[in-house]
Amino acid sequence: MAYTDRWHENLDQLRKVSEVEAAKWKQAWVDGNVSIANTFVGEAVALIRTIESLASIINQTVLQAEKLLHRNWDNGVNKNPV
Repeated sequence: MAYTDRWHENLDQLRKVSEVEAAKWKQAWVDGNVSIANTFVGEAVALIRTIESLASIINQTVLQAEKLLHRNWDNGVNKNPV
């Protein structure tokens, strides 16, 4: 049983042993034991909405940067470029 599965529906019991389990989790993080210290993965997964190619990601990033640079230029931020 995965570590997170063990506690997912058993939060009251986890609260009772939280100091012990927190120490186990911290040590697993230091040791790189992802079977215990893997909870950060789930926080980012929900942010993924599409699978893009690297070229597409780079193009999108460049376009966004160009828009920001032009907006700042047009707003007078860069009146005296070096």
